[in-house]
Amino acid sequence: MADHLSDVPRDAMHRPIWMIVWPGLAGLVVFECIAWGLAPGLLGRPIEPAILVRQLVASLFDIDVGAVLAFLIHLASGLVVFPAGYVVLLAVFGLRPGLLSGVIWGVVLWFLAQGVFAPLAGRPFMMGFGQFTLVSLIVHTIYAVVVAAVYARLARRSVTPAF
Repeated sequence: MADHLSDVPRDAMHRPIWMIVWPGLAGLVVFECIAWGLAPGLLGRPIEPAILVRQLVASLFDIDVGAVLAFLIHLASGLVVFPAGYVVLLAVFGLRPGLLSGVIWGVVLWFLAQGVFAPLAGRPFMMGFGQFTLVSLIVHTIYAVVVAAVYARLARRSVTPAF
């Protein structure tokens, strides 16, 4: 395990941007399909992270970013921010891309959404541990496993030299 970023293999932190974007795009497509397709049957409504984003920004900055911008922030997070966080997780903890690291990252994302961002937005911690919390765990974990799988495939095919 790396003690700090100077111990991280340089190659892990110098991947081309497409090594982040493609896994993020694949994960987002799956996330949105589950959130809008499967979740309504389980919860009676879709999972809409943009609502949490909107409430979080309003709570922290007293600004209403509106539904469209909140959705775009959600998309940007899933496309770039969260996949980049996955790469940092791999590098800092010396993990290999794959199923286990994907599950770990999914649980981290779920906890951030339900345990950190939801209370900051004025919602209950872990959304009260109801059915929504469980479905959110499943969706975030599936998203992260897809990100991990696509990243692992790209990393195996990458010929990017270390800097």
